[in-house]
Amino acid sequence: MRQNVDLLLDLTGLGDRPSVVLQVLEQTFSPGGVGWLACSATALLPPGILAEDLSARERLRIMPATKPVAAANDALRDARDGYHHLLIILGSTSPTSEAAGALVQVFDMDPYWGSAVPRYSDIASSEIYKLSRELGDPTVLRLPRRVLAEIPESYIVPEMLSPCLMLRDTVVSNLGLFDEAYETLAGALLHYLSRARRCGFRCVICNAAVVQVPEGGCLYPVPNRPDVVRLHKENPDLGRAKAEFREHGFHAHESLLARAFSSEPPLGRSLLLDIRGVPDYVNGTAEAALSTCDGLFQTASNWEITLWAGAGPAQFHKLAERYPKWKIISDEPERGFAAALRLSQPWHLSTLIELHRAALFTFCCLLDTISLDILFESPRYLRETWEFLASYADGILYISQYTRDRFATRFPASITTPGHVSYLSFNPDDYGIADSSPPSRDRKSYILLIGNGYDHKHIGPTADLLAGAFPFRCFKALGIKNHLNPLVDVLESGPIPQEDMDRLFAEADLIVFPSFYEGFGFPVLKGLSLGRTVIARRSSLLLEIAAHYRGPGRLLSFSTPAELVDLVGGALHGASVPEMQLGTAVGPQDRPMNWNDIAGGVIEFMEERLRRPEDSRWCIREKAVRQFGVFSA
Repeated sequence: MRQNVDLLLDLTGLGDRPSVVLQVLEQTFSPGGVGWLACSATALLPPGILAEDLSARERLRIMPATKPVAAANDALRDARDGYHHLLIILGSTSPTSEAAGALVQVFDMDPYWGSAVPRYSDIASSEIYKLSRELGDPTVLRLPRRVLAEIPESYIVPEMLSPCLMLRDTVVSNLGLFDEAYETLAGALLHYLSRARRCGFRCVICNAAVVQVPEGGCLYPVPNRPDVVRLHKENPDLGRAKAEFREHGFHAHESLLARAFSSEPPLGRSLLLDIRGVPDYVNGTAEAALSTCDGLFQTASNWEITLWAGAGPAQFHKLAERYPKWKIISDEPERGFAAALRLSQPWHLSTLIELHRAALFTFCCLLDTISLDILFESPRYLRETWEFLASYADGILYISQYTRDRFATRFPASITTPGHVSYLSFNPDDYGIADSSPPSRDRKSYILLIGNGYDHKHIGPTADLLAGAFPFRCFKALGIKNHLNPLVDVLESGPIPQEDMDRLFAEADLIVFPSFYEGFGFPVLKGLSLGRTVIARRSSLLLEIAAHYRGPGRLLSFSTPAELVDLVGGALHGASVPEMQLGTAVGPQDRPMNWNDIAGGVIEFMEERLRRPEDSRWCIREKAVRQFGVFSA
């Protein structure tokens, strides 16, 4: 059915391919071709090419054109006089009448859509071309067709040159003719579209209209150099229009969707592991993150994984030797990923924005909320950073239900964010000691107090308490700088080699862990796994750990200083003391979770989310990030 559309075919750029010219004309006027939609059609042919067999066709005017802009104005006049839309085709593209009809229909959305352009697909694969080869992920050239179902029906952009473009009747009838001072129709058309935009008429990309591009066809035409110079001279704001198009979020979003929808493992299962929170020494964060990486290295063989680490920590922890099949980077990634996972909690909003830019799905691990609550050493805007995490992350991994509950009370938005309790290992085999040599004969017995210099670890007051209650006992206190009692051997936390730390645990008579506030409690698992008696502060977290651990050692809990003194005295003298029941959450025939199990759970959680790329929060994150950018500009 004909619509109020005229057709202008500019084939003057195909002078060296006369057979293609005739083929385009045949396709345009074949059943289903766009020629059947148009009220009238004008074809501009290269000089020397004749098409007598088509020149007599009804409604088709063939014009050999040495000056295509002047010839195009004849078609523009006809459309203006008939108050018709004008469909302009540059080159060998042959849209169907269905695609052209969709361009007409998109004008119904808003009276100020002055022009409409379709999407383009590859004939061989039917995949969709990106809107710009250079923008978005440079390693992704085409998009799975399924992407179109997960993006808006249209994008609003400034002026945009396209081999198939529909000019609105309102624009055609009011903006006059093309400027014949331009040498190319592409240049004159871009100038015309800029004029339309300055009058308030925008271009709309119709994602529902798809046009096949023949092999060798031009996706997005460009004016010649003299026309470009003239354009920028006459339209100083053209650069701003180009910048708006280049900076639009759909370039990145479509590339990331392409990765998530891809059936090829390097695309659909690409993961950026961010461990930049790991320092160049061994601490709890390093042990948790790298042990999870170890499990992923063993279990995620069907994933293409890139590890993002600081250059110093990468060297200290020998990451290249530890993970030989992974690519290791220290700078911002140059390509996109289906998912990004940070294996330590984010401290700054910039970290979350970097992950957002890198992947369609972003996940972060939350170790604890201690820094937020103790306040004095947390980054200035940590609350705002975690509020963003709670509201916009695609998933949050918590190392305990205890940590998840603490985060939810502080950030209620996290309750609606997909979450997964990704415990650290409960398996005693994962906490063996690096040095298996027997204890030295002159070893002195001691009680090990585990912590660091933070007040919530409560090492100083505990050392004072126990040294006073047991004046003839030796203590090793990890986390304080000095003590008046010579029987208290103080040790600085952090720089102690792993072998020495293992030995401290393995040879202690008792291990006391007096911390008020933890997210998991590695020292408890370490001490139990080495068969030690561990005394820790009573909490629901300690109950959670005890329930999932089964193995050697015994676990005692206290709440008050007096209770701690009684437990230490009873344990030292072999008296009966109340022990916590271990392994109640582990099946009779099951073993406690190890690092491979933990990694498997992480992969399962992410894969469940990635099965529905349309559920990604990327678009709402992008909107928030852009608003932040405007505010800080």
